[in-house]
Amino acid sequence: MYTVLYVDDEQDLLDLAKLFLERSPEFCVKTLTSAQAALESPFITTCDVIVSDYQMPEMDGIAFLKAVRQQSKTLPFILFTGRGREEVVIEAINNGVDFYLQKGGDAKAQFAELSHKIRMAIERKQAVEERSESEKRFSSIFHASPIHQIITEFSTGRILDINDRFLKDMKLTRSGVIDKTLGEIGFHVDEIRYTAILEQLEREGIVRNAELLIRARNGQTYTTLISMTRVRVHNQDLVYTQSMNITAQKKSQQTINALLNAPPDVSMLLDRAGTLLAVNHAAAVRYAIPEQDLIGSNAHELISSDLSTLRREMIDRA
Repeated sequence: MYTVLYVDDEQDLLDLAKLFLERSPEFCVKTLTSAQAALESPFITTCDVIVSDYQMPEMDGIAFLKAVRQQSKTLPFILFTGRGREEVVIEAINNGVDFYLQKGGDAKAQFAELSHKIRMAIERKQAVEERSESEKRFSSIFHASPIHQIITEFSTGRILDINDRFLKDMKLTRSGVIDKTLGEIGFHVDEIRYTAILEQLEREGIVRNAELLIRARNGQTYTTLISMTRVRVHNQDLVYTQSMNITAQKKSQQTINALLNAPPDVSMLLDRAGTLLAVNHAAAVRYAIPEQDLIGSNAHELISSDLSTLRREMIDRA
């Protein structure tokens, strides 16, 4: 149920509005006859929406709106008045009114429209709050992530946000990178590879686990694994990028490959359970299975197969 605070110096109109609006079980209407009384009332901090007349003694609807906006920028406020002057409408809009409705005409249609505007104002506020909460959650996860994350403008590559881990690892400051491109802060990429990645991003809207060489401003070259997603936020075309430095892993893999391929015979790297982690070309030839398909299989099964083959060969020779 939503609480509606309705302020008007005409008691008869307040009673009529309360009667009509409370026909809907979603509304509970609290009425007061002056803006000053409303500001001093506990309802001002507990209501979901304010409906106010414009022309009232002591404090008019615009002055009331200004006072409410000093306390809350988001509390829905509807000006419901018999005064239709253009300057009143403009001043109300400039001070943050949500809707402006003019009194008069058929009472049933008038209050039906007021009921509709109340729902719209409340739903709009809820949508804004939900979006704000979602953005806060994303920001918290974004900045706490141990993976480098960056948000850039798609058309220019300008950095709009960057997470704390990226700044710390690369010894950068937020003020030194915002609104700049990677090139402007001293990062250079493999242009041919990067262009291919951006073309894929433009075609498909997403890139997953693409390797890219980056030279940092300190002269060091890193191999990174990047994933990019093109998103539209607040009418901006953005790119959300995650990157991981895999230089050490690449070097380790190169060392393992060199060791495995040095001898001409079958060579394998396996864990304690016998699962193959790496194999050389000789192993792929020996078992007639591509290297990538051997990875993850069980070495004991391969060896058992070898023993069975050897046993059959010995029997055949005998």
